[in-house]
Amino acid sequence: MCRVVRGNMFICVPIDHVTKVWPYIADTVSRALPPSTYASPYKVNNIVAALMRGDMQCWLYSHDGKEIGAVALTTVTEDECTGIRNLLIYCMAGYDKIERHAWLEGINRLREFAKSQGCYQITGYTKSARVKRVVDMVGGNTDYRFISIGLEA
Repeated sequence: MCRVVRGNMFICVPIDHVTKVWPYIADTVSRALPPSTYASPYKVNNIVAALMRGDMQCWLYSHDGKEIGAVALTTVTEDECTGIRNLLIYCMAGYDKIERHAWLEGINRLREFAKSQGCYQITGYTKSARVKRVVDMVGGNTDYRFISIGLEA
């Protein structure tokens, strides 16, 4: 479950506030969703439902405390074979240029949350060179690539 975790301007949106912020972030989230979601006509409804159940978390960044500068959705995943829990950055998108200190603050907040959920690490996938540079900057591993193979030849 997500509790409010406040830094300078990086917060985890409480469940009872999701419907208040969703209209402001819905289009951006829809465009930032991973390719594994493209086939589902219900993806947005399912994501909102997951947020409302607390199965997914919505994180907001604001540089001035008034306007949303970035949004990220996370979820705790558990590998069925090993039982290892990880915090998956499901999607992430920015509206403005995000400064280095803000990236670091956001990652530190995600680390705190992941630890509180019994996670081993934070995971995600991206095609953004900037996100890759940020992950490299904080000592993360960017050696692996997401792959997908369609089922139709």
